[in-house]
Amino acid sequence: MQYASTMTEDVILLQETHSTTTTQKYWIRSWKDLVGQEGRIIFSHGTSSTNGVAILIKKQMQLKIHHRDTHGRMIAVELQDMDLKIWNIYAPNDGDATFFNFMEKQDVQEKHIVSGDFNAIMDPDLDRKTTSAHHTTTPRITYLKCLMDNGWTDLWRRFNPNERQYTFKRGEYESRLDYIMVTDMMLGNVLEIEIGVPTVSDHAPVAAKVALDVEVQRSPTWRLNRKLLAEKGFDQ
Repeated sequence: MQYASTMTEDVILLQETHSTTTTQKYWIRSWKDLVGQEGRIIFSHGTSSTNGVAILIKKQMQLKIHHRDTHGRMIAVELQDMDLKIWNIYAPNDGDATFFNFMEKQDVQEKHIVSGDFNAIMDPDLDRKTTSAHHTTTPRITYLKCLMDNGWTDLWRRFNPNERQYTFKRGEYESRLDYIMVTDMMLGNVLEIEIGVPTVSDHAPVAAKVALDVEVQRSPTWRLNRKLLAEKGFDQ
């Protein structure tokens, strides 16, 4: 938490916290000591050795818990004065798509940010650095790509369409597993996004600067709605 307190962001999302109900009071007390009494932490606990996600907040905000699972893999808060929902996720490393069903259920005409460890390589050419040429397209990747054709955007890739930068490193293997995805309604509010340098983890931080009171004009991106492919009468 010491490192998190030095970051300039007002809202910080952590995964693999290994927090529990036993250690919760210590987390909260330590965070308030670092950032002041307005500091808050919203938890979904795992165990002392697995899972756990937390949303760390530095300043006073009107918010409520929108969703919290019981496995330490997902938590969401609604910033009520900003009409914004922020989801913090730590996806299982199994390639399964069902974990992400919650994204399809959200109204893409509202403002949502989904961020965390997706445990997915969206583009095998751009999002990994490895000596192995083998890559399997999992149901998860197929599903996420479909979501991005229907109102969601991989924010870092939107700003960096051809860049290679990674968020996870283990030995010689590097990949981009950590994402900030937003509903397209959010695109005009995003000022910048960057991948940082790993310090206290084998994952690099991914940070976005968002101004909800400012809307930046961006050129539109045409997307094929894949649901149309299933419509009767569709012809190539």
